[in-house]
Formats: sequence, C-alpha cells, structure tokens
Amino acid sequence: MSLVKIERCGLQFFYRHVLEREWPWVEMVKAPVVKSLPDVLTLDEIARIVLATREQRYQTFWWTTYSMGLRLSEALNLCLQA
Repeated sequence: MSLVKIERCGLQFFYRHVLEREWPWVEMVKAPVVKSLPDVLTLDEIARIVLATREQRYQTFWWTTYSMGLRLSEALNLCLQA
C-alpha cells in the first residue's frame, strides 16, 4: 500500500470518527499511478534486432545498449570518442 493511500485513509478516519465531520475532499487526494516495467525481450528478439542492422557500428550500438540495460534516452545520449 502506498504512503499516500495510508495518509489519506488516516485523515479520512480522523475526520469521520474523531471530528465527526464529513471529509469533502477525499477525491482530491489520490495515490500516484504505478507504472509497470516494460516487457523483457527474448534472446531471439534481440538477435533479430541486431541482425537487422547491416553496419557493424549499429550492431555495436545495439549490443552495448542491450548488455548495459540502457533505456532509450540513455542509449541515444551515448557518443563515440575517437
């Protein structure tokens, strides 16, 4: 259970049972939306992605991204240093 939900329930209990008043702004405080992790690609899917690239430098990019577990934004920020 999230901290926001626990605090919300505590405030609601306090207003209803201790103060004996309605709590009109219950709907204003909501727990944050939980984001799930993306699906993990199988080895066959990774191999098809890598083999679909024709140039060696792009294959190197894909293998680096995959092996380091980088997000797309992190992978796009990689730069080559000569």
